Amino acid sequence: MGVRGWARARALRVAAVAAALALAVGACSGGEAGPAGDTGGEPQRGGTVVFSWNSDPQSLDAMRCGNAVAWGACQAIYGTLLNYDAATNEFSPGMAESFDSPDGQTWTLKLREGVTFSDGTPFDAAAVVFNWDRAKDPAGLSPGGSIARGMSYVATDPRTVTITLQKPNWQLRWSMYIELAFIGSPQAIQQKGPDFANSPVGAGPFVFGSWSRGTRLELTRNNGYWDQPRPYLDSLVFAPIGADDQRLNALRSGDITVMSTLTDEYARKATQEGFVDHTMPSFGGVGVRVSWKQGPLADPDVRLAIAKLIDAKQINDALYNGAPSPATFSPPGTQYFDDKAVFPAQDVAGAQALIDGYRARNGGGDVVVTYRLVGGIPLQDQVAQMFQAQVQRVRGLRLEIVPLDISAFVGDLNSGNYQLILNGFNGVNTDALYELFHTGASQNAGGYSDPATDAALDRARATEDPAQQLAAYQEAMEHIAANVGHRAWRYQTTHVLARQEVHGIQPNFNYFLRADLVWIAA
Repeated sequence: MGVRGWARARALRVAAVAAALALAVGACSGGEAGPAGDTGGEPQRGGTVVFSWNSDPQSLDAMRCGNAVAWGACQAIYGTLLNYDAATNEFSPGMAESFDSPDGQTWTLKLREGVTFSDGTPFDAAAVVFNWDRAKDPAGLSPGGSIARGMSYVATDPRTVTITLQKPNWQLRWSMYIELAFIGSPQAIQQKGPDFANSPVGAGPFVFGSWSRGTRLELTRNNGYWDQPRPYLDSLVFAPIGADDQRLNALRSGDITVMSTLTDEYARKATQEGFVDHTMPSFGGVGVRVSWKQGPLADPDVRLAIAKLIDAKQINDALYNGAPSPATFSPPGTQYFDDKAVFPAQDVAGAQALIDGYRARNGGGDVVVTYRLVGGIPLQDQVAQMFQAQVQRVRGLRLEIVPLDISAFVGDLNSGNYQLILNGFNGVNTDALYELFHTGASQNAGGYSDPATDAALDRARATEDPAQQLAAYQEAMEHIAANVGHRAWRYQTTHVLARQEVHGIQPNFNYFLRADLVWIAA
């Protein structure tokens, strides 16, 4: 929607859920000019920020960017059609000037005048249509594939794309910030072919420089960026480091200037040493996503048995300094909390009975299930080993750990080639539940399908009323938890930790920051 429309929507949200929202986002930083409480003064131009998270993107192709690994670098290269600030719970114009709908079913995307890609070609409505057409192709494994396939859209003039949906979806703004947010140069895509994923061309605040996979991705300022004087930095570097302690040591030494972590312990250490912690809450936790179609997990008894064997308290006591253990889908104290969205309780004897019954029906052999994760990240490896030991308390049930590099992990996650796979909810985009758990949705590769969940998620998209949206998402969480679509073993908060001279940090989408706002004090 336009600026006035966003203001009206925000007023409606505030009136409905202001008190709960304050609990959920009170600790967040943010704001269009820079984070609230950032006292660094006027932004200054120049310098390099080196940002570190635990993994490298699989691809920088615009149609593949809407995932938890690639989003940060892609936002810097392409920008996003809409921006979102978790601190204010607001969408705002990004690469698009406005995004409006009178009824949630017909939407108008208006682009900015005179914007060009860094190769000089126009960033126009035809470019948006070209990119969304690519996302439609199932072979591309785009996170926005089913969203694009569910829309009809047409460039009605050089700056306007008109979108028509089969039914109202008031959550479509999220797709303009995540799955369908990234628009690449059609000329470069056609000229480079598959190599576009390794040397992309966008119209965002930074321009691709070089990429040594797994080590260093270097971007430089786009001097033709539409929103001058942004970006403020001369260059932005992404330098993945797998272990939290190694990232913190690199922050201490100055090898990096900003890092993300989901581990509260390292955030506490960093703030005690004078680094600045910018936080973003999450509506869910990290744990395991469960396939409904692969191997023994196609049987609901095996899924339930796995859930009954997870001892979240043991994991948190041993590895996370006794952090609270999830019993419900969303953390207590947040607006999303629902005391009815309860995970199955630990019950080893009950799990044994379920596995015994499954074995009796299926020839009596051992039940072997696999758990996939990104290998080489110490805490995740330790959690996997503990999870394996918990599962194997049941006779006749074995868990095999399958560590993968990030490329293979993302490929398996997107294609559904898993039985159990590491999965978490970061940030406050509750509409992610639709894409992950609605029957036939683009990211529901695990085959979860439940009519009651579908109905709740449909209601969440069909209404503009925030209180009704929240109630519908809470109902969906109840079903997903009970049906074992996802089982969390830890709640988590994103901590973006920065050296004191770095300002303008606004945590964005899972683990990242909004690149055009960041600056360094001289």
